[in-house]
Amino acid sequence: MKKYTIYFITFMLTITLFSCNNNSENKSDTTISNKIIETDDLYHKNESTIIDSIKTEKYTFIDSRDEHIYNTVKIGNQIWFAENLAYYTKYGCWAYDNDKNNVEKTGYLYNWKTAKKVCPDGWHLPSDADWIKLLEFLGDKETKTLKLKATNIWKRPHPKNNNSTSFSAIPSGYRKLDGTFDEINTTCNFWTTTIDKTNVWVYNINSSQYAKILKVSQSKKHAYSIRCIKN
Repeated sequence: MKKYTIYFITFMLTITLFSCNNNSENKSDTTISNKIIETDDLYHKNESTIIDSIKTEKYTFIDSRDEHIYNTVKIGNQIWFAENLAYYTKYGCWAYDNDKNNVEKTGYLYNWKTAKKVCPDGWHLPSDADWIKLLEFLGDKETKTLKLKATNIWKRPHPKNNNSTSFSAIPSGYRKLDGTFDEINTTCNFWTTTIDKTNVWVYNINSSQYAKILKVSQSKKHAYSIRCIKN
């Protein structure tokens, strides 16, 4: 009888120890999961790619103001929005043709007064120097545009247009001084913070196969697209 009693006690102790170990493992898993949630922020890395010897790192960013999710990309040591800003403001902000259905594709168009302050916290409107740094990183001046343009959306695309930077520039058009809109399928213009006398420097990409990126001086009252850059 004593022999069976010892066996029973040993058996129960084994079950108890196994249960404690199992609970400990589950608790550890929960702690790790909570750490992930607690340290998670609005900025997430997705993948890295190398095309045309250009290494890029793709991320997503959530704008806490409206929960809009943006694709972003690291090119060299700069991190850019990989799509146009689409944050609505009451003043100085328009959808192309005043049609909000266009915003999903092109983002909003902003006048310069609004553009200077509309990027989310941690980001800013790029300066002329920021753009120069980007273009210098891309190397060969004849192919810079091909590395920045989105594929399968531009008229008269160049056969070597590969968007190797994942910058994904799209022909988003602009708003004129008279309030009309133009060139949604043929050109894009990006604001800078850099003033040229009474105007502002803008970077232009158009649909010509061999078009270079142009830096042009434009009125502050036009409405153009925005690509924010990380601080």
